[in-house]
Amino acid sequence: MEQMELMMTSKIEGSVTAVYKETGVPSYEGNPLIECLPKLGEIREVLDKLSCYPSSVLRSSPAYTRAAEMIAEISNMFIALPQHYELAEFIDSKIKQGYISRNPRLKLSAQMLQSNYEDMLKGSVIPTNQSACNYKAPVAAAIYGPPGTGKSISEQRVLSLYPQVIVHDTLGITQITYLYINFPHNSSLKVLCKNFFDALNIALKKPDTVWLERRESVESMLAKIQAAVVRFNIGILIIDEFQSWRSKTKDSDLVIGFLVSLINTVKLPVVFSGTPAAKGRLESNLALARRVIGFDEWDPLKTQSDSNSESKQLWAYFSQKLWQYQYLNRPSVPLSPEISDVWFDCSQGILDIAIKLYIQVQLRAIKSQKEEISVELFHRVYQDDFKPIHPIMNALRSKNPELIAEYADLPQPQIVLKIASLNKSIIESNKASVIETMEPVVQALLDCLIQCGYEKKVAQPAVEAVFSEHPSLNKKSLLPLVIKLLADADKNHITPSKRVKKSKKQCIPPQFDETSQSNHFSKLVGENTE
Repeated sequence: MEQMELMMTSKIEGSVTAVYKETGVPSYEGNPLIECLPKLGEIREVLDKLSCYPSSVLRSSPAYTRAAEMIAEISNMFIALPQHYELAEFIDSKIKQGYISRNPRLKLSAQMLQSNYEDMLKGSVIPTNQSACNYKAPVAAAIYGPPGTGKSISEQRVLSLYPQVIVHDTLGITQITYLYINFPHNSSLKVLCKNFFDALNIALKKPDTVWLERRESVESMLAKIQAAVVRFNIGILIIDEFQSWRSKTKDSDLVIGFLVSLINTVKLPVVFSGTPAAKGRLESNLALARRVIGFDEWDPLKTQSDSNSESKQLWAYFSQKLWQYQYLNRPSVPLSPEISDVWFDCSQGILDIAIKLYIQVQLRAIKSQKEEISVELFHRVYQDDFKPIHPIMNALRSKNPELIAEYADLPQPQIVLKIASLNKSIIESNKASVIETMEPVVQALLDCLIQCGYEKKVAQPAVEAVFSEHPSLNKKSLLPLVIKLLADADKNHITPSKRVKKSKKQCIPPQFDETSQSNHFSKLVGENTE
């Protein structure tokens, strides 16, 4: 425990200093761990904080630039919906409920926590029925939903509303509001503990700290985690991918006992997140299931043809919002009902699929140079590039729960590879077109550079790069830009900037002065060349 004792007195990089404000909730009054947390706010305010949109949309740039920008920007978009506010309320209440029984200003609570902490440092496990404050342990919670519906990213976006590390200078304590970890695929208890401490190290900006010994007993690992939860006042632990838990592994019972002890002993709220298979895993174990309160299942959005009017509005809002970000020369505005319907049918309201499909449709439109989206294009892209997900899409269309439950995850890697492949072909075709265009435009510059001692393989990439960024400039305007690029590469020893042996007639000034170099090349190219 030497590492933990060291961190007790050290300032943590990236932390914030606690500022206390009244909450207006009697149960929270006088609790610094709650009074320092930001107020959640009204729904509109929260949705604005959660949302993330591109700052601009490129429509007149070269094809490869628009393709790269579109993939980066749309992939990072986050369109906040009312269900995200419900999730924010849910997580906010769990964090605050967990802190009620751990108020460091209450003498009785502080005595209990200090006593437990000191016992934990000695390697003792605190009995689960010991509670000096007679508070009930906060129940755990669970969030289920089909893969690709945005559970994980939504949880992470909500957690971003809170500073992760808060330092209470007047109290001499550190507070970590949340830790987010993945459940190990092999259900290993030691890996689960390692994931916990890895997340703790990231929060504390101490990536090299080693918490676990090579051969550590279950009791010792639990004691160290209990000690960390108490010492750092951890607010909530979210365990994602819980569907990976298996009841017939050697660690299965140990894992459940471990989690139950964690919830009961140190009053830590734990949220289990995963696909519908995770629900079955939890319900199969009474010890854990009776402590879990579920959140509404995280379902895909519904189509306009759905009987639920709220579901209609959500898909309409999401699709229309995303539709605004078309990186095409001829964007289609507004979103037609026909395209909206086929878009939904091909994605079944799974947000991740809807976004990837939209990206791929735009890439295909750019590649074909038609620069517009149609119903036929959506169908063609879905049939050609999204074959790996056809079985689960068919299952979702059937609305058969048993059939849907057969699919634990979406085969996303193949789709990502399709997007990368199409983007690469756009870049390669753009490169070919640039070379064809540059022949009559800047060949004189290339010849000039070769005459002055540059190899063609060094000079040509520089000319191509400058011309692709400034295709409308004439030779005279391009010249200083090419010279600067070569000069910067030469100074920084960037490949390819290697020059061949200088000829007897010195063409390149020894210090590579850009002004004299530009004047020298201008004479070779011709002052009046346009």
